[in-house]
Amino acid sequence: MHYLDNAATTRVLPEAAEAAVHAMCEEFGNPSSRHKMGIEAERLLENSRKTVAGALGALPEETFFTSCGTESTNMALRGAAYLNRHKKGHIIVTAIEHAATLNTAKQLEAEGFRVTYLAPDETGHILSAALENALTEDTILLSCQLVNNEIGTVQPVDELGALLKRRCPKALFHIDAVQGLFRVPLTPKKWNCDFMSVSGHKIGAPKGIGALYVKKGVRLPPLMYGGGQEKGLRPGTEPLPGIAAFAKACALRAARLDEDLGPRGGFGRLFKGTGG
Repeated sequence: MHYLDNAATTRVLPEAAEAAVHAMCEEFGNPSSRHKMGIEAERLLENSRKTVAGALGALPEETFFTSCGTESTNMALRGAAYLNRHKKGHIIVTAIEHAATLNTAKQLEAEGFRVTYLAPDETGHILSAALENALTEDTILLSCQLVNNEIGTVQPVDELGALLKRRCPKALFHIDAVQGLFRVPLTPKKWNCDFMSVSGHKIGAPKGIGALYVKKGVRLPPLMYGGGQEKGLRPGTEPLPGIAAFAKACALRAARLDEDLGPRGGFGRLFKGTGG
């Protein structure tokens, strides 16, 4: 059998699996503990954060670990909406988003927020003109995929972000980059992006680890409350084995980025031998 569904998930890279096992068996301290093993675990956590932040085009302090892309998207959309709960403002998402975005938008709609679902053109792209027609003085949030998970279209997020900030300077912009990580160079600052979701299992890390970019200066309310990890945004003891594996996968992909994105590049080549 030949596996041809890397857009859905990828086989864990051997080096990433080794990084996870090392974290589980050797550096298994709690990063919040103030003894030697805890401090070593915290060092691994923060070094991994730097690596993943580099892949996101972000600063380490703008990079928060989550369990998956769905959680990252929920944190961004619900957090941005709750920042404007007193306004019950206007939210825009595209009609071809992943279910993590669409179902979150539907729930926010049920809570009293007004949601517009932007339709793509015949090529699957969201046009700036469509966004401009949808924007209102009450718009508080735009969410758009970078790369569509079904048809692969790459959205013009640079144009959309620039338009949003020009017309609605206080509105927030979320990009679902789960399918874009290491397929498209990520430049959230260039895109006027406030939040960006990614997931590890799309690039050779295990399932159960993701990350959320939160632009420096933007404060999101947490969806959960606990021990204050991840600056209080995502409390709970950090899943260090998954984080270490995610960082290792990012390092491996970054080392091959030019080759993968070149004219003869191919995402699947990194995962050769995935047939059964």
